Amino acid sequence: MSTKLEPRVVEPEDVEAIHPFGLHMKILLRTEETDGVFSALLIEHEPGAVVPPHFHRKQEEYFCVIEGTYELQIGETKRTVGPGSVAFIPRNTLHTFKNVGPSVAKMLDWSIPGGQDRYFTRVNELVSSEGFTGDDVNQVHAEFDTLFPS
Repeated sequence: MSTKLEPRVVEPEDVEAIHPFGLHMKILLRTEETDGVFSALLIEHEPGAVVPPHFHRKQEEYFCVIEGTYELQIGETKRTVGPGSVAFIPRNTLHTFKNVGPSVAKMLDWSIPGGQDRYFTRVNELVSSEGFTGDDVNQVHAEFDTLFPS
């Protein structure tokens, strides 16, 4: 990419909100804004919300819990965590999580290198359009090397 990096201060109320898979998500830093190094998202999960087991072939991922309680499973490790907890998910590591608390839970999500913002933006565009199918979403999963084993 090789663009000149610019200092940034980002406030959640000043960034784009999207709703892929019915999630409330804000794109804090886009891949292009970090010269591809990473992207950062703020994601809210309703009580009981589950992200199915999946893995990324080309990215590491970090989560930092801001509010609420999550049950995380990363590879063979399963933990219940709260605010201030940080998780690191190496590429090709199966992971899943669930909001197990009684209220909305929030996390920061970083992908390294960037790209999660692009993935969720594409899913959001599909969900917002008429006539999208499961095959369309599967194509986006493949495009962004996000795999959901059956």
